[in-house]
Amino acid sequence: MWSINYRALLANLGAIVVVLAIATDPLTNQIITVRTRPTTTTNATASIGAAYAYGLQAKTPLSDAMLRGIYAPALQVAYSCPSGSCAWPAFDSLGFCSTCQEVSDEVTVQCGNCEPDKPQPGSSDLYSSAMCNYTTPGGINASVQLQSTDGATVTTDTFLLTMVSDLGSMAGNESNRLNIAMDESGGVVQLSALRFDQEYPMHGQRFEDYVCGLRNFTSRPMIRPKAYACSLGWCINSFAATRYQDGGLIDAATSLHPLKIASEHCYVPADRRGPGNKLLCPIYRADQPMPPASALTIAGGLPSSQGGGVYWINDIVTTNIQAYIDDTFDFSIGGNRPANNGNNGVNLVTSPALQQTFYTANGGNVSQTLNDIARSMTNEVRQGPESAATFGSVAYEVAFIQVRWVWIIHLAALCGTAVLFLLGAIVTTWRQEAPVWKSSVLPLLFNSRESGGEAFEHLDARDVQAMEKLAKDIKAHLGSDNILCCNTSEKARRV
Repeated sequence: MWSINYRALLANLGAIVVVLAIATDPLTNQIITVRTRPTTTTNATASIGAAYAYGLQAKTPLSDAMLRGIYAPALQVAYSCPSGSCAWPAFDSLGFCSTCQEVSDEVTVQCGNCEPDKPQPGSSDLYSSAMCNYTTPGGINASVQLQSTDGATVTTDTFLLTMVSDLGSMAGNESNRLNIAMDESGGVVQLSALRFDQEYPMHGQRFEDYVCGLRNFTSRPMIRPKAYACSLGWCINSFAATRYQDGGLIDAATSLHPLKIASEHCYVPADRRGPGNKLLCPIYRADQPMPPASALTIAGGLPSSQGGGVYWINDIVTTNIQAYIDDTFDFSIGGNRPANNGNNGVNLVTSPALQQTFYTANGGNVSQTLNDIARSMTNEVRQGPESAATFGSVAYEVAFIQVRWVWIIHLAALCGTAVLFLLGAIVTTWRQEAPVWKSSVLPLLFNSRESGGEAFEHLDARDVQAMEKLAKDIKAHLGSDNILCCNTSEKARRV
């Protein structure tokens, strides 16, 4: 019984060897694979702009950059990367920042002249209206008419109001002290925005309860607009992860730092003195110590874009920025309402394209729109006349052969199973005292039972060495009847 089970086990082991051997070719191909990896080269460099000054040569108010921030916020700074993989070390650049705080919960409202369910002129249809005064922490005080013509929704005659406040401070030495168009931390303007949706559902309530209940007290409005208190100004942008990979540039600032103006070191360049003078001002990161006086003082002429923690701003540019923002972003988009008190009186459809886009950009998120404007202005500064190239590393994809050792498990299993099968076969053959001559064909010749083979019949079928010795004296030839004949010196034998 034991021998039967043993032979069955050995047969199963042999079957496993055959199955594993069938999968040898496809699985062996998995051991070696060809991959690519980026390898840095010293024969090429990547470059991208960083600015340590602006306005030394350029005097534009960055108006085009502001418009690009609204219409094409995805545009990026100019760069050079001769391969598909580049990386730059950490660097700082002069640029712009915007900060916005949503203050919708701080808006107060007081409604009056509430007239629910009154007939429309020349029609039997009813409509309701009320005049509400909204006040924001940023100083916007807007009279907005709310009305409903269908009894289900409320519309307003105002969609967006913005108000711009210019910032400034004094700078220069005691003998030449002037106003500059930024505060001591680089802030240029403050912008307040009040944004209404085009309609508000009343959720099944009557206009009289939903709106007119605000008539005699001040509280958070049920028709609640989005209110923002924002600022835009110079700052230092830090880039610690700028790289080009997968076909695109990743260049978002990793941190933004407020700056500090060394106002007492602002000066008028010697070649620009006269009426309408503007100052050149050195600035530095507010979270770092003030640079030494030698780095903040220029004896005459224009400073160079030297970096070293000192940045330079020409107040001409900042003044022009203020003027452009005042003219462009201080506006109101109203409904069918006559112009008065500065309201342009146009509706959203007929308002200028810039105002429409500002209202709808980023789903009405004023904070994100100002961030896009600040990033676009920063990109323009970084590639302006005073831009200094920041160099980075270039990597090319290089092919290499990788050995995946895990796939060798199959070969190890095959070899181990084959060895076990061989050992089992040897043990079985030994136990049964079977001759082991499979590797030789002589036993088949010498142990034939045909006539004439008496000379071979006395040979032991297990003694391969004796057969090999006798075979040396045997000659074989093919007879005329296609029969192989073997003969020694004494006899011949037909095979």
